Amino acid sequence: MIASSIHLRAMTTADFPAVAAIESQVQTHPWTEQNFRDSYLGFHTMMVSEIAQKVVGFQVLMFGPDEAELLLIGVHPTYQQQGIGRQLLIAAEALAQQKQREAMLLEVRVSNTVAQHFYQRLGYEQVGRRKAYYPTLGGVREDALLFRKALAVPLEDH
Repeated sequence: MIASSIHLRAMTTADFPAVAAIESQVQTHPWTEQNFRDSYLGFHTMMVSEIAQKVVGFQVLMFGPDEAELLLIGVHPTYQQQGIGRQLLIAAEALAQQKQREAMLLEVRVSNTVAQHFYQRLGYEQVGRRKAYYPTLGGVREDALLFRKALAVPLEDH
C-alpha cells in the first residue's frame, strides 16, 4: 500500500483531461471532459489523488439535504489495489460528515462484484436495486445496486 505518498486535493479545471483519461480506462461508458466540466459548474465536490504530482485517482460527490452521494470514483489501473480508492472514499465521507450529512449513497453495477466487496468492507450495505440503470456495451441495460452507509455526524456547537 502506497497510501502515505498520496496527496489529496480539490480537483481543478486543469485536471479534467487527466481524470477523463482515467475514467476512459475504468468505465465502459465514461464521463467526458465536458461531463466533468458540467459537474464542476454544478458545484459538485470533486477531488483528485496525486502521487509525485501525477493525478492517479478522483472522486465526484454531490450533497443533498440529508445525504451525500458518491457520483463517481476512479483509480488509474496501474495504481489500483494500493489504498487510493479507500483514501478517496474516506475523504468523501469526512466531507459529508463536516457538512452534517447523515449518510453516503452510491450505486454499483450488479456485475461489479469487486466494487461491491470493496464498499461492503468499508461498512456500506445494499439498500436497494435500480432496474436497467446502467448502459452496457451489448445494448442491454444493467441493474445498479444502491449502497448506503450511515455517517456519524458531529454535534453542532451552540
